[in-house]
Amino acid sequence: MKILDDIQSALQDSNTKPMTRRFTEWYKSGKTPDEFSAAIAQIKIESKRKGFGALHSHYRMFVQYEVNKAKRAAEAAAKKAAEAAAAI
Repeated sequence: MKILDDIQSALQDSNTKPMTRRFTEWYKSGKTPDEFSAAIAQIKIESKRKGFGALHSHYRMFVQYEVNKAKRAAEAAAKKAAEAAAAI
């Protein structure tokens, strides 16, 4: 919960770097938005749990962005390979 508190505090200060750094770590380790949601659901203090709901939404959008970024990179690589093959 300390990590989530730190992220929430940084966001209130308009500092997204801690959130982005942590989200990147979670994404690379394979943590899904559903797992993140389940972890938030286990928080006993209702006001904290509700406050972290926005972080869940941010993480879901972050994961979707990363998926789309990977798709764009794969498409660009395929296009570059096709252009290289056509140039031969």
